[in-house]
Order: sequence, then structure tokens, then C-alpha cells
Amino acid sequence: MNHRIPFTRSTLSLCLATLLSVSGSAWSATVSITGNVGVNGVNGTVGDPGTAGTDGSNGNSATADAVADDLANSATAIGGVGGSGGTGGYGSPVGADGGDGGNAGNGGNASATAGQLTSGNIQTGNATANATAWAGAGASGGPGGRASGTGTAGNGGNGGNGGNGGAAAAAASTRATGSATVSARATGGAGGYVYDAPTTPASAGNGGSASGTGNAGTGAGVVLNNAVGGDSSGSLSLTQTANGGAAGSVYDGTGGRAGRASSTLRKTTSSSALSLGAYATGGSGNTRNSSTGTGHPVVLVAR
Repeated sequence: MNHRIPFTRSTLSLCLATLLSVSGSAWSATVSITGNVGVNGVNGTVGDPGTAGTDGSNGNSATADAVADDLANSATAIGGVGGSGGTGGYGSPVGADGGDGGNAGNGGNASATAGQLTSGNIQTGNATANATAWAGAGASGGPGGRASGTGTAGNGGNGGNGGNGGAAAAAASTRATGSATVSARATGGAGGYVYDAPTTPASAGNGGSASGTGNAGTGAGVVLNNAVGGDSSGSLSLTQTANGGAAGSVYDGTGGRAGRASSTLRKTTSSSALSLGAYATGGSGNTRNSSTGTGHPVVLVAR
């Protein structure tokens, strides 16, 4: 017969806790949070007309805070992607219209912060702080239901709207007697597209195609204004990056707009060496089968 050794787990836990408390000055705080994906809409049913697909739900937001009196702090937040819209129901019998597609859910927001817990705390040695936020993308709108018929076909359903991208924010800072390296990156969520290409005609005859009039989602803009900070006796490196979300694409509806990006960084310090990096990239424009998309400009300031 096998016997378990009593209290073994409790003893190990106590030893581990003691070891960590002794080496507390070398701790590093790492936090990563991901928001849940939105729920997809339900497809419509066949009928006269076909029923509409239901809307997808929004992705959940994510907040990651790695704020502790440690040498290395790192926070990563990823917003959940929105749920796709349901497909419109097929129109039946002959001459029946298809149902509209459901609208898509928006992407979840993302916020990441890394820094020292105690105000004015200075770490002994070299220190780092990194914060990264990726907002969730908007989902695709549901395709419209196909019409059915010979002769005069019914109307196809409209495609659902694409979801908007979530917003992103990141901030990081630290102070150290040695060198200090701090970075923050924020990426806005991409707008959802409209999945609504003309469909194959119904096998019974010249069925109508689903129309592509759903609107695409908008990419989220990102603005970073002195999102990173720090001080050190040695070298100090501060870097921040802003990326706008891409515009959603369409077939025949209204295209989404790309997210704007702005990154501004200024610093006065007595550190032995200073390195600043401020980067910004606007989101890519949309595509559309009847016209081109539009992107927002990139704004970059580094001092």
C-alpha cells in the first residue's frame, strides 16, 4: 500500500517563500493580461425573407500593471478581438430576400503600466521597465444572406458593419544608481472588415447576390506624450513607439479610416548619457473594390 508523506507540500512552500523574501532586491515583476475574445453572432435562418444574423459582442479590455520596487518590471496587455457578426439567412422560396448580416463587435482596449511602487524609490544597480499594449481588432461584419429565385431574384441582405479597433495606452518609468532602460509600445486595434463579396448564385437559378453595403471599422489612434521616464547615475535610455490601427476594408460599403499615431518625448536629466527614441506609424489605409482607402498622417516629435 502506498502512503503519502504528510506536510511535504507545506514545508516546500515555506522554504520557497523564505528564499524569495531574502532575495527580494533581485525580484522582477512580470504581468501579462489578455482580454477574452468577443462572442460571434448567430447566423440567420432560411426563410421568406431570410432572418438577419445577430451582432457579435465586443472583445474584453485588458489592463496590466507591473508596479513594484524591483529592478526589472514588465507589463503586457492584449485586448480581446471582437466577435464576428452572424451571416444573414438564405432567402427561400423563389423570389425571397436574404437576411442582413450582423454587425461585428469592437476590439477591447489595452492599457499597460510598468514602474516603481514607492514614489522616489531608487534601485541599486541597473534597472529596466517595459510596457506593451496591443488593443484588440474589430471583427468582420456578417455577410448578407443570398437571395433565391429565377427571373426576378430577391434582394441580398446587407453585410454587417465591421467593428472598431480598441484603444491602447502604455507608460513606463524607473530610477536606478546604474543604467536605466525604459520602453513603452502601444498599438491601436485594427478596424474590422466587411466579409461581403458577391456570392455564387443559387443553384436553382439566377439567385441574387448579397449586397456589399456594410461599413468597415475604424482603426484606433494612439497618442504617446512622454509615456516613458526615468533617472540614473549611469546611462539612461528612453524609447516609446505608437502604432495606429489599420483601417477596415470593404467591397461596396464605406471603408474604415486608419488610426493616427503621435509620439512626443522630451527629457532633461543629469545622467552620464542620454538616449531618446520616439517613433510613430499611422495605420494602413483600407481597400475597396470601387475606390481607394484613406489613411491618417504620421506625427513624430522627438526632443
